[in-house]
Amino acid sequence: MQTPEEFIGKEPTLTEVSICFHTLKNSENTPIEIESNELALLDKYMKTVNKHGKYYLGGQIEMSPDWPITSKRIDQVKKENIRRSYEYGEPCNTLEIKSIAEKKKDLEIIEKILEKYYENELHESYRPANPLIKGDKGGELYQRLVEMTKIGR
Repeated sequence: MQTPEEFIGKEPTLTEVSICFHTLKNSENTPIEIESNELALLDKYMKTVNKHGKYYLGGQIEMSPDWPITSKRIDQVKKENIRRSYEYGEPCNTLEIKSIAEKKKDLEIIEKILEKYYENELHESYRPANPLIKGDKGGELYQRLVEMTKIGR
């Protein structure tokens, strides 16, 4: 998963993504569809944070809820999974198989969550001003576009 160029250096934290998804889940106008397994994973990670002050991204990398979830960190998890598989060999029992499969699935869900987060943020950035809301100037990128092209004036 690659971070969209517009968001390099602005990657979201677990806390930001969790708040965003829970807010969007209760919203009528949302550009993305939020699935129950995505909310369940975010809730699982936040529950771990509330109990231990940290969580493990993909079951491998210790993370603070305030650290950005970057492509580099996701790649680190994937590399660590490969390294451990090579170093330790095949799983010994069904519990190990289940744990490995669960962590792999969690990482896939996190990648999907981030894709949706970026899609929503792009949508919000290009959102035109709402004339029914006093002082609304639209999204950040829309405002830049207005300045460059003088549209909407």
